[in-house]
Amino acid sequence: MDHEVGDEVLDRARKALRGCEGVRSLRLNCRELEVADSTGLSVLLQLRRDAQEAGIRFHLDDTRPILERLLRITGTYDYLTCTSAACPPSDAEAAIETREGGSGG
Repeated sequence: MDHEVGDEVLDRARKALRGCEGVRSLRLNCRELEVADSTGLSVLLQLRRDAQEAGIRFHLDDTRPILERLLRITGTYDYLTCTSAACPPSDAEAAIETREGGSGG
């Protein structure tokens, strides 16, 4: 993911998130990713923020060495790759889970 495709990836992911009520997670499979630069990192960080604001978990799956290296160098690896089981929910997720879990009765 680089300056040539970053905007397209961001647009497609945002379109997928719009109007998807009930979606609990956004997982991006990076298996075929061969190039990653600062633009790609920016896109991933923006998608992570968008997902968090919507109360959706975000996770990168199957990161390749090129992306993993970029994420580790920039200190964003854990932030972008932690799994739902290993990461505490965001504030928005916690609010959603509280409403769903506490409404029965």
